[in-house]
Amino acid sequence: MKSLLVLASLLTLAPAPPSVPPRQEEAIDAKARDQALVNAFKYLDKKLWQLNENGSPQLQYSVAMAGWAYMLASDRSQKAKKLPSRSREIKRIFDYLQRYVQKIEKEYANSAKAKKKPKRVRPAGAGLGLAFGKPSQYVWPLSVAAHFFAEHLARGKRKGECQRALRSIARILADAQQDNGGWGHDDARRPNLGLPKIPIPKPGGGGNLVYPGTLLSATGCALSGLGVASVGRKRKTYAKPLANGRRHLQKAQNSSGTFPYDTSQRMARQPRGGGRGGMSVIDRIDTARTSSAVLAYLLAGGRPTDDVVKNGIAAIDKGFKELGEGHGSATLALQYGALLSKVRGAEVWKRFRDEYFPTILERQEKSGAFLCAARSNAFGVTNDTEPLPGGISPPGFVDQGKTYVTAIHCLILALDRAPAKSLPEVPGLASVGGGVTPGKRQK
Repeated sequence: MKSLLVLASLLTLAPAPPSVPPRQEEAIDAKARDQALVNAFKYLDKKLWQLNENGSPQLQYSVAMAGWAYMLASDRSQKAKKLPSRSREIKRIFDYLQRYVQKIEKEYANSAKAKKKPKRVRPAGAGLGLAFGKPSQYVWPLSVAAHFFAEHLARGKRKGECQRALRSIARILADAQQDNGGWGHDDARRPNLGLPKIPIPKPGGGGNLVYPGTLLSATGCALSGLGVASVGRKRKTYAKPLANGRRHLQKAQNSSGTFPYDTSQRMARQPRGGGRGGMSVIDRIDTARTSSAVLAYLLAGGRPTDDVVKNGIAAIDKGFKELGEGHGSATLALQYGALLSKVRGAEVWKRFRDEYFPTILERQEKSGAFLCAARSNAFGVTNDTEPLPGGISPPGFVDQGKTYVTAIHCLILALDRAPAKSLPEVPGLASVGGGVTPGKRQK
């Protein structure tokens, strides 16, 4: 999860790693899918809890993704062949994420009290890992934990505990929203919690920039989490942050219908095409980011007929082969590409399945781990299981990346077995698209 975890991979567009060999064009049947899940679950049983507890949120994010996948794979209402029960693992994940939410809630409350005290001076570069022993980058795992608890609640289990966890997550995410309506890794306004102001080099050289306080990837993740966390739980309480989040996406959308890295990089005019499909390199990466923004907008109460959705869907359908070619984390982009495709209905899901399942399955190792499915044939694509450029990868970096990728790929494959009950079906979303100007205020 390089966009969430490692500063170096976020700050520059790294050269693309070697291209993945072309996948074989063959149908992936249910038996192959299920066997891949069984093998991947065995891998996660060994590796999931070995991830580093502190610093980056890789453990918490991967745990939530694995738990969501386990619930879908354990669904007994479908015609698919039953897989081994994961009830014990689901309980362990539930208890762990419950404690994690409580921990962040406590730290967040303490940081509010600290506003009245003199601000502590941070050492240069602190924050992307563990900030003075305090959790940082909590927006990402809290957001996907919301999906886990919402799925658990939709299946009628541990209702009271799910509702309490979702209330806590909704409060924190709403408070962590920045003034422009977007989100970053955490709440940059809180003293002694989250990221400090970090200077980063300008792309191409020529000085430094300040690391953005909000990112479109973080915003898509957070807004979708807030959307599912607030459904049925005093939705009106979060009407303002939800509306502000939708407005942020409207203003940030590129003229092509895609979404930029951050709002300062919004393109009012579509760049001239180049390469595959006539798309520019930047627009291809921005296409990969678009699924999370469109899904978040819908989960936050947006309408399928709104301009931001129609233009986003049109861009996605034009660049469907780019959904897993993101910068920061290609697998994160593919995750939201899968979720949005599932929400759009059977026709689009089949298109996603036919396009990406062969690549995902052929990238599974004998150990059961999945390698990143990115084709990585464009400058700036971040392959989650390749070493960082320049030999700066910390020990165990690739192995941890495999665990993260495996958890997300399990969710994607499990979506083919059973619907996610926590996500809505959006009638007609498969066919909308194009024709209006992004950024136009909705009625």
